[in-house]
Amino acid sequence: MQRRIPPWRAVLTGSVALGAALALSGMGLAKSPGPHGAAARQQARNSYVRSQGGRATAIHSLADGDLAGQFAQYDFERTAPAATVSGEALVSAQQQAAALPQTGGAWQLFTNAPYNEQPSNYTDPFWGNEGAGFSLVGGRVTALATTPDGDWFAGTADGGVWRSADQGQNWTPVFDSMPTLSIGALAVDPVDGSLWVGTGEANVSQDSYAGTGVYRSADDGASWQRVGDTAAGNPLSGHTVFRLAFDQAGNVYAATDNGLFRSAAGSNQWTEALDPAGPVDNPPYDQQVTDVAVVPRTHDRDVFAAIGWHGPGNTQNNGFYQSTDGGQTFSRVTPTGQINASDIGRTTFAYSADGSKLYAIVQSPAAQAAGAATVLQGIFVSSGSATGKAASVAGPWTLIADAAKLANSGSAAPTFGTPGVQTWYNQDLAVDPSNPNHLYAGLEEVYQTNDGGSTWITASPYWNYNFACDANNTCPNVTHPDQHAMMITDGKIVIGNDGGVYSRPLSDTAEDGNWTDLNATLRNLQYYDARAGLLGKTPAVWGGTQDNGTNFYSAGASQVVVPAGGDGFDVIVDPANANNMAGEYVYGTMYSSTDGGHSFADFVSPTCEAQALTFPSGMTPRPDCDPSARFVTPVVQDQQKSNVWLIGGRYVWVLLLGQRVRHRRRQRGHRAVLGQRRQDHLRRLGRRWGQPRPGLRLRYRHQLRRDLAPGEHGRAAEPLHRRRHRGPEELRPRVRHLQWLLPPLHPWRWRGPRVRDQQRRPVVDGHLGQPARHRLRRPRPQQRPARPGHRPGRVHRAGGPGECHHLVPARLGAAERGGG
Repeated sequence: MQRRIPPWRAVLTGSVALGAALALSGMGLAKSPGPHGAAARQQARNSYVRSQGGRATAIHSLADGDLAGQFAQYDFERTAPAATVSGEALVSAQQQAAALPQTGGAWQLFTNAPYNEQPSNYTDPFWGNEGAGFSLVGGRVTALATTPDGDWFAGTADGGVWRSADQGQNWTPVFDSMPTLSIGALAVDPVDGSLWVGTGEANVSQDSYAGTGVYRSADDGASWQRVGDTAAGNPLSGHTVFRLAFDQAGNVYAATDNGLFRSAAGSNQWTEALDPAGPVDNPPYDQQVTDVAVVPRTHDRDVFAAIGWHGPGNTQNNGFYQSTDGGQTFSRVTPTGQINASDIGRTTFAYSADGSKLYAIVQSPAAQAAGAATVLQGIFVSSGSATGKAASVAGPWTLIADAAKLANSGSAAPTFGTPGVQTWYNQDLAVDPSNPNHLYAGLEEVYQTNDGGSTWITASPYWNYNFACDANNTCPNVTHPDQHAMMITDGKIVIGNDGGVYSRPLSDTAEDGNWTDLNATLRNLQYYDARAGLLGKTPAVWGGTQDNGTNFYSAGASQVVVPAGGDGFDVIVDPANANNMAGEYVYGTMYSSTDGGHSFADFVSPTCEAQALTFPSGMTPRPDCDPSARFVTPVVQDQQKSNVWLIGGRYVWVLLLGQRVRHRRRQRGHRAVLGQRRQDHLRRLGRRWGQPRPGLRLRYRHQLRRDLAPGEHGRAAEPLHRRRHRGPEELRPRVRHLQWLLPPLHPWRWRGPRVRDQQRRPVVDGHLGQPARHRLRRPRPQQRPARPGHRPGRVHRAGGPGECHHLVPARLGAAERGGG
């Protein structure tokens, strides 16, 4: 049972790098059935987003609630001033890099241990993943394939292609030397067994990067050749690839974000076969081909595809298209039955082996534009005729599952939201080759039907929160949420999602369980940021990853652990003590720890969503909070002044750490904080940290050792800035001693304590972080006149966009504290 965290807690972060800060509680809940931990965190965020009532719009404005629009902004930061970066530029850069001479030492992989997303002794009740049911994870897997020799291949969002010769027990990268590691699709040529890779992840997220074309390997990834090169470049360079599909003759189709391409067997040339918006279309939203399939039993004549931009806007070409001449020409098809033909977005198809069943997951652009709780139009089936004709893309289509039906199948909803809320981002299907009625559907969770869709079970829920077994922690492990890829091979269903690769027996028809994680050696995590520090003399690293939390690894440890779950972004780490850190969740929500992530305090952030997420129940965000932070909000520490942090939303905010939270116009009181410059000066003098300088008065040597020396006899060090139990009156004599001590230690000042006050003051200020006014004989400077509209103790910012705005924590009044 977790100890309940008090509703408010002020945290003085114990490091030179992190300084002192006001922090709020983690909204802690005792472990019990119902939302807690990661579920409570996500529900709080979803509740706030819904409360704003913002709807997505075609123009993707800052405040329209459209996450895809925010992703587009994230992309533009990395391509500005251009809208895109050419794939051929990546190819050229890789060729030039290969020709450069090498110098220096070799790189060594630091985080070479399995990645545990639910470590047993990291149980913060709000930020930790305790009870979720996660296990060892990898990064996002977007494609899966198996070659005739039995090897498995996994294509990853930004980690290249990985090969396993033992059904996922061990993985080896085989694509690392290529110009891009962003993978969208894998396929095997049925004629010669060669492996084909479509580069450019096509999931339309902020970290889905364009590719450099399609590559072929005839030796299980030992060597690669790019398909379709011409004198002018490559037609698929700069595209993303949703699907590669072969017919039985070896002709291959590439469904891309800008049309459907076809390459005849052995031709090594690409021809654009479907492009209703024309061969040159930018932005490519209105002819995004999300899937392509060859109709069985038609001798490769019939091929169909789906154009499905998720919207809003640019959906005029969305729909199904069919070819009856082997992919030479296509015409639009109006599906019949229960599919809404005017509301077709991203679509995934899957045929049964005999062609009698055609299944489809269809996303709804109308729901996307309305900001609905789910954007799933439904899961549909089209059946073949009694004469043996294969199922047709024209239908008639029958609805076999919608969000409500899936939510009642054993889903973890509503703890994560509603099934299908991310159908624009994650969806896939797989049909048992021996049973056309045995279907797997991947959305946020994995769903399974054994009777063609009449009934469903949740084969792998989002997590274990809200289930009865969560009360005593007896739930079986789940897979990671957000499904992108599926394959059936070797008697198993194998899935790829935002957390790597998992499998379970095809014969297993039980709800929620018997999944095996295959991620112990799959090292394809997507890091947004990583920072290093020391634990004694041992190096350690904190990092923020896509959908796999903020992780921690100390050299020599058996596992990389995830103390804080969800998305992890920027991190700030005390280089002298890696136990002290601050991490970031979505929209600038921050947390900090002084014990290596075993517990957290919620760090005050200027963004509205962060305050809504971390403020105690009954409190609302401040009226002057930042309303437009992005999903990935940049946070950075000044590398020269470690007590200065910046965070950027609609405005740029500056946070000055190392000072008491106080009324702005009252300058009484003092809290001394040793600065980073203190360490630098001692190092320049050639002295070890904590060693007194020869010639110092004897009565000051114990003072310096007590402040700077590491802990002895098993006791932790107690530097001045961590002595929270000392009051201002107790600090005052120590400050006075240090004032006389510091000037002689300064490398650019003459020795001796008799230094004029006007020369001593800058030295003291630089080392203590704040002026010790009560012991300086220099007159206090005049107070600056208040600016018009200035409200002391509040968040102040200058005028218009582009200016630097300062965040100064205000003292919380009794009403804001909830009394007392």
